[in-house]
Amino acid sequence: MISIESRISIQSDIASDARLRYSTQTFERIRKWLSRPSALERWSVRIVSDHIVTADGYGELRYLAIADLTKIVVATDDSGPWGADVVYLLHGVGPDPVGMFPLEATGSQTFVEWLSQRAGYNDREHRRAMGSTRVARFTIFEAAPADQTISS
Repeated sequence: MISIESRISIQSDIASDARLRYSTQTFERIRKWLSRPSALERWSVRIVSDHIVTADGYGELRYLAIADLTKIVVATDDSGPWGADVVYLLHGVGPDPVGMFPLEATGSQTFVEWLSQRAGYNDREHRRAMGSTRVARFTIFEAAPADQTISS
């Protein structure tokens, strides 16, 4: 006959094993969910020759000649860290953005490195945008007017 202490010990071991299996399975499900690719990574931005090319993840490509780039605005919202809370808006000669891509887009880091080397880039404003937790817009690049003339 098994003593009461032995039964309690066996039941405790069985319960401990069940909790461990459940935690391991739960952790594995969470790990798989977190490691799946984000739909935002289907977006992309790249510099091709003398154009900035953005893709929206569904196959639509937008081209903006670098010479026509007038400003870049970073739009933020308060959905982070779970939502896409940072979007780059590329402006040409018109009032509306010509292209856009989220921070998570493929090539965004390379694009920002390229942009940071250009005259008109505002690093301080870009840093403010990256730290924003509210709905806001930050102009991080403005091209100098083409017809800047110095009068004496």
